Amino acid sequence: MSRIAKDPRGVIPANAGHAVKLLRYPETNWLPMSNNMPATSVRILLIFVCFAMCLPAMSDAEELKESAATNHVGEGVEAVPVAEPEAEAGAEEGRLGITPFPVIYYTPETSLALGGGVVFTLRDEDESLETRPDNLQVMTAYTLNNQFFLMLSPEKYFNEQRGRFFMNIGYLNWPTSFFGIGNESGIDPGEVEDLEETYTDESFMLQPWITHAVVADLSMGLTLDWKNTHVEDVEEDGMLEQGDITGSDGGVSSGMGPVITWDTRDNLFSPSRGSWHKTWAWIYRE
Repeated sequence: MSRIAKDPRGVIPANAGHAVKLLRYPETNWLPMSNNMPATSVRILLIFVCFAMCLPAMSDAEELKESAATNHVGEGVEAVPVAEPEAEAGAEEGRLGITPFPVIYYTPETSLALGGGVVFTLRDEDESLETRPDNLQVMTAYTLNNQFFLMLSPEKYFNEQRGRFFMNIGYLNWPTSFFGIGNESGIDPGEVEDLEETYTDESFMLQPWITHAVVADLSMGLTLDWKNTHVEDVEEDGMLEQGDITGSDGGVSSGMGPVITWDTRDNLFSPSRGSWHKTWAWIYRE
């Protein structure tokens, strides 16, 4: 991949809030280097997601076998009365939690941004509030510079909460700036305004993560970063329009690597003690 140089004024474009950091790399802007591996990256992504989704199902299957064996042993026992439909409906509603929240921020690159989000949580009927619920986080925002992002983040726990599957699914339509490539782009800080080129980064990204506890609060697993970028609204006669820069026409990038987490939080969303540390690496093929 090829990095697009930072704004020499020291401003890092398009980094406002947690969700935007997920959609754009916090150190620099990026343009994809290559279109030569979309098929490979898609196959890797599908295999990774299918494997991750099968693990919870395998765990549930074991629970069903145990339940069936118990039922056969107690065939002579009087059946337990079935709850009324109204009671079942109330129990079902009690498993679902909905928490909305606002998104408001300001940066020089985005101006004022307004949006919102919601967290959906789901627990089994016999789960206590001390366990970590399966959840879905949805967040979106629009800025006064006509920038927009949407982020969906489902999270699933399995194997008695020792395993965790998490995914970021994001869409980004983000007008931003380009100044050159690399540390030797020859940009004079006094000429920044003259060298600036504007373009729109329209991207779709997937980031699945799967981890499992190894020892105590230490978990290890794999993660994948996949992004499909379209470069639009480039300036006439600019460097991006000439097409000499690799990635100026957009493309697909994908990387995979290990992830290690240490999590001692006493609550997933509002911890009062403990800590959470995560280290990962994405390895990309040139």
